[in-house]
Amino acid sequence: MLTENGILFDSLQWSNEAVLDPALSVPVLVAYLESNPDTKAIIVPGHGGITAVLDRVLTDAGKAPGEVVTSGFDISSAAIQGVKDGYITVVLDQQPYLQGFMPVVAAVLQKKYGLAGLQLNTGGGYLTKDNVEALEALVKTGIR
Repeated sequence: MLTENGILFDSLQWSNEAVLDPALSVPVLVAYLESNPDTKAIIVPGHGGITAVLDRVLTDAGKAPGEVVTSGFDISSAAIQGVKDGYITVVLDQQPYLQGFMPVVAAVLQKKYGLAGLQLNTGGGYLTKDNVEALEALVKTGIR
């Protein structure tokens, strides 16, 4: 989508070690920001662990909250705090409660009524400064 809209971007590839230990991505991203001080946004596609360390990345790079627009995936306590502190702009999530609940509903519907093929995209959830308080409470209860 970025390419189709003419938005220039650089892509970084994570090592297997950084995927296992997201803290290892911090110096890589800090070095990138220091080498590219005009960076406007960071998008972390598909890796909740690295999303969760974005606040540390920006802090270590000397960036103020909101100076760089950031987004990533998977709500975590660290991502919640990053949103509250203004370092993370938006976190998209797959709504894991629905991922667990809806297959049970589908199995019951199939067994009881012969209905099959239920498909549901649970990826529509998002966390921002506008809903962080409400979602934080739901995360604590295991619903989000």
